[in-house]
Amino acid sequence: MSAVTPTLVREILSSGVEIAPLRVLSVGGDQLGADDVAKLLAKPYVNELYLTYGLTEAGPRVATLAAHRSDAKLYDSVGTTFPGIESVINDPDQHGVGELYIKTPTALVRKVGDGTLPAIGSHGYLETGDLFTKDEDGNLRHVGRKRDFVLVNGEKVNTKSISQIAEKHPAIKFAKTSVSEDGSLHLEISVRTDQHIEDAELGGFLSQRLQRFEMPSKIVKVEANEFQK
Repeated sequence: MSAVTPTLVREILSSGVEIAPLRVLSVGGDQLGADDVAKLLAKPYVNELYLTYGLTEAGPRVATLAAHRSDAKLYDSVGTTFPGIESVINDPDQHGVGELYIKTPTALVRKVGDGTLPAIGSHGYLETGDLFTKDEDGNLRHVGRKRDFVLVNGEKVNTKSISQIAEKHPAIKFAKTSVSEDGSLHLEISVRTDQHIEDAELGGFLSQRLQRFEMPSKIVKVEANEFQK
């Protein structure tokens, strides 16, 4: 049995390494792309695959999708919440995206030591800080963290999504997008030791996958041991 992050999954898939067979593999953290889920399920070393969402303040597991026995249309979700956990999407936009609020009997009461209370409002729900959509069957799809969304020239931009798209290039190991002091997008990348990529090539790769307002104005290469995820 093993539990890994989506970043490690993408690293395993891109490297082509074959690992020892696993009875259970769970993936938690940022949402894993549906294409990567399908690739994982096709690997001989994966038997049961679970896509999970949770947070410490919730106690910690909130939802899990058993991908190995689910329809492919759900591969981009973390399934439904566990029995006894209520979930609502607060103030959804026109696309149904809003902050996930959950009510659970295992919610954090207070932090040890300083007595700090969790972000539970008078409504009794824990405010997760994560943006989700929720379909009519209750399946949750992670969009990003609230802090990942910034305004750039009046447009709402998901910096985490830009980083994940950059990491889809086979030469890129890690990527991080941030907003510079002048309000422009700044992309840091770490290139794999056995690969090389020119700025023009990466720019072309990104321009085919990003909106014009999502394109970084500056791309900086940093060493892997200096890269801050």
